[in-house]
Amino acid sequence: MQKKILILLTNESKECIETITKLIKKGINNTEIIPFEDKKQLIRYDHLQDADLIISDISISENKEEMRSYYDQLIKVASPEKIPLLLVVSDDQFDESLIDYFAKCAIYDFLRRPYSYKLLTNRVKVLLNIPRTKKSLEDAKRKVELNLWNALNYSNLLILVLDKS
Repeated sequence: MQKKILILLTNESKECIETITKLIKKGINNTEIIPFEDKKQLIRYDHLQDADLIISDISISENKEEMRSYYDQLIKVASPEKIPLLLVVSDDQFDESLIDYFAKCAIYDFLRRPYSYKLLTNRVKVLLNIPRTKKSLEDAKRKVELNLWNALNYSNLLILVLDKS
């Protein structure tokens, strides 16, 4: 039996939570979605590091310091654990400079509202596959390095030492 995909979802709108949950469950099997209406609840969630994906709304109308504090805490957990973030932009006047701010996070993407079913499910699937793909590439790299070292048979190498004379 496969492990369920754990998606943590935070949005201040119950309607958005219901819509996103319905769209993801329709497009991706074997998912468990845990919704939070308050971002502070998400940060205090005991199993935050076990998440496969975090979907969070972002609004520029929020208090900037409070928003940065929340995302600093989220990035502090998500980055080392390689948990991807999907940030749902709910404002028309989204500050594009925030993209640089989220570059601290290992894996992230933005999605503007309103979003289509295909676009949302595709972004979620891609973000869920990135850590798995990265792990398989790292495993392949280690195998290549090991095989390269095994191919170099040091007993057959001739080392010349040159000195001044």
